[in-house]
This record gives sequence, C-alpha cells and structure tokens, in this order.
Amino acid sequence: MLTGDVTKTTNHTVVYWWETENHSRDRQLGNAVATWIGQNSKVLDKKQTVDVTKLLVEQFPYLMEVEVRHAQFQFAKWKK
Repeated sequence: MLTGDVTKTTNHTVVYWWETENHSRDRQLGNAVATWIGQNSKVLDKKQTVDVTKLLVEQFPYLMEVEVRHAQFQFAKWKK
C-alpha cells in the first residue's frame, strides 16, 4: 500500500508516494521530502519538471512514484 503527500513551490506542485510502513514513520518520510523541497524551492523553481523529478528520485530512493506539475502546464511523472 502506498501513502503520499503534496508539496508546492512557487512554480511547481510535487506529488509523491512511498510504501507505507507505519503511521509515525510515514509522517517522518513525508516531512523529510517536504522540508527538502522547501529548502531548495528557489533552485527547483528554475528547473524543468523532468529535472525536478530526477532530483527527487535521486535524493529519496524510497519514493515509489513522483509527479511534478509546472504552473505553465508542464508535467513529468516517474514510477518505480
């Protein structure tokens, strides 16, 4: 079973899922991704959706699925 979260930057909406483990661990995983996106939002906003997707998959190998949508209708999706 997968669980996920959504995080937004100025230009991107990032939706990501991972295998559920238990409630407290799931929240930690989601918070780690959201914090990283927040800390790197200025850099991510300058990148294309495909590049943002690649960075997330490299940074968080436990993610099972990632979708990145740009404010100007670009879309990238990755699935393990």
